[in-house]
Amino acid sequence: MTQYTSRAQLKEKARDQMAGHYGNAILLSICRSLIVFSLTFAVSMTFTMILTVRTIMGGSAETSLTEYLLLTATTTLLSIFAGVFQTGITLFYLNTACNRPAVTANLFYGFKYLFKKSLGISAVLILLNTACTLPFDICYFLLRSGKGFDAITMAILCIVLMVIGMCIYIPLSLGLSQAYYLLLDFPQYNAMELMKLSFRIMKGHKWELFCLQMSFLPLGFLCLLSFGIGSLWLVPYMNMTQTLYFLDLMQNERQ
Repeated sequence: MTQYTSRAQLKEKARDQMAGHYGNAILLSICRSLIVFSLTFAVSMTFTMILTVRTIMGGSAETSLTEYLLLTATTTLLSIFAGVFQTGITLFYLNTACNRPAVTANLFYGFKYLFKKSLGISAVLILLNTACTLPFDICYFLLRSGKGFDAITMAILCIVLMVIGMCIYIPLSLGLSQAYYLLLDFPQYNAMELMKLSFRIMKGHKWELFCLQMSFLPLGFLCLLSFGIGSLWLVPYMNMTQTLYFLDLMQNERQ
């Protein structure tokens, strides 16, 4: 009979496994955040400068829907590129979980060895998120602009679109959640094969992974009270727990 590790056991083991490794894990998170922030900041500043110049020349200071969609497309492309870092982050936690050397330089593993496959997985995950949130984003943009739209109707539509988007995105993202781990286990597979395999092994396990992820919400609220400082420890803890979940899943899959 297949016996899976409970949520409490996974989280307890994750705390034990991370002992002595938080320093490198925090440094890894900070490095990735700084790189992504720098790229995002550059795009935002360019967009802001364009609006400023247009205003100085007597144009409108408001962002049009076309400009908003262009900014969304640009940030989406940046997110896809930044998603390649997830391969290195996954490697770091797998190495730590398996008591192998784990270093901050693991962050760039996806760029160095598995770029195309990492980019493919990242593209699917990010575009899925964008497709599910874009209708809500557009509706919310129109609601804020207030250009001839009934506020109450638009607010209701925003809520409906948000709920529909979440109902589509959550199951699909849970099905694809193991793709980066599988990429490191089966580097000979292409991105599509890895995502199909992720869906296969997650069949019947999406709800338990969802519950595992939701179990960190109380700690997330505490991190907000610490102005986000606590997240430096929470994120590695969550990543290790999900890594151990993958290892437990694969161990039972191979039996």
